[in-house]
Amino acid sequence: MVQQIKKNRTVNSLAAPGWIAVVTPYYPTKNDPVAGIFVQEQVLALRFRNIDARVIHIVRVPGFRRKFGHQDRRTQAYIDQDKTSGVEVPVVRVPYIAPSAPIFDWYWFARLSCAVRKGVNMFGVEKLDAVLAQWILPTGIACLSLAKRCRVVTIARGVDLHVLARRSIFSMAALTKIIQGTDVIACNGRWGMSALRDLGVDPKDKFTVIRNPKDLSIWLNVKKAAHCSSEFRLVCVCRLEPMRKRVDVLIDAIEIASHDTGPIHLTVVGDGPARTALQKRASALPEGATVTFAGTLPHDRIAEVFSNSDLFVLPSQREGCPHVVVEAMAAGLPVVVSDSGETKYLVDEGATGFVIPTIDAYGFGEAIVSCARRRDELPLWGEKGREKVRALFDRDKNVQFLIDALYGKGS
Repeated sequence: MVQQIKKNRTVNSLAAPGWIAVVTPYYPTKNDPVAGIFVQEQVLALRFRNIDARVIHIVRVPGFRRKFGHQDRRTQAYIDQDKTSGVEVPVVRVPYIAPSAPIFDWYWFARLSCAVRKGVNMFGVEKLDAVLAQWILPTGIACLSLAKRCRVVTIARGVDLHVLARRSIFSMAALTKIIQGTDVIACNGRWGMSALRDLGVDPKDKFTVIRNPKDLSIWLNVKKAAHCSSEFRLVCVCRLEPMRKRVDVLIDAIEIASHDTGPIHLTVVGDGPARTALQKRASALPEGATVTFAGTLPHDRIAEVFSNSDLFVLPSQREGCPHVVVEAMAAGLPVVVSDSGETKYLVDEGATGFVIPTIDAYGFGEAIVSCARRRDELPLWGEKGREKVRALFDRDKNVQFLIDALYGKGS
């Protein structure tokens, strides 16, 4: 059992307000506008509440740049402004040289700690109320160097819990330090709490669930488009990665399902390194089973695809709380997903969709056939799912939970 030390530190509400440092290894950039977009949404939610939230983006830089003397902007810390949402967010981009071997793990965290402190100092604002560290590893432990100065809140998002689940000596030692040194550890779903229990941690006192304060309005307003076609329409939205997002399994599944469903069509939204291989595989499907690769689309176009679809499907090898599943459910789509991370807590089996225990084409194919046979019931399933995520991901409620954690209210 990992020892817990409860801290009851609060921020003095009578003092002049300070600022919140949001430390993250992922945040949108011009080259990658979707990386860490949920972190951006969290920062914007805080700023809309008149909280001075500023971002310290820890940018991983391959070691060869330092080795060969590259001194461009990507290896120098600089202050940036994120204006993509119409609201100005101060951002410090702090590169760090990533290690090339596991033996340097502690040295790696020392480098990260230096990067975090550098980011804080570059803003030049004295009163720091709290640090919000995104992900337990690596960011959480890197922020512990600020624990004597302010409150530290760490968010477990999913991938970090998958790393901890390997139970290496290093990761468990890091987890012990984080639990002892941080004020609050927040999980973005019930699965995170379950994962901590599996690691021998008693998730109480400083542990809590804070879901991402996500604006679902665009998805909640999606209306199902009427179409007379007998074609059963599926949609999958994900990055096309060969080992994590198993669109290859989904293509095999629709081939299996097409023997019972009749004409079936899959729209794949997203791009990535596996796209060419997936297109080649899809071109070999039998008549009656077709796939469209739509590439990366803006939210309004994705909402349009959702309105013209009957079912959302996501076979994913590893997830935390997949936002695209939440968005599909908010749009009124029943979902078929793999059992990974928070999905089993989001989906009510046989009422809002199906959760497939393993990444298996036959399992997904059978679920797709089952949904096709209940096509008249699917709109009701979609409405039940919509109401569930509307309640779970209520923006105002989750923003308030986050503010209470940051300022120590209710401790």
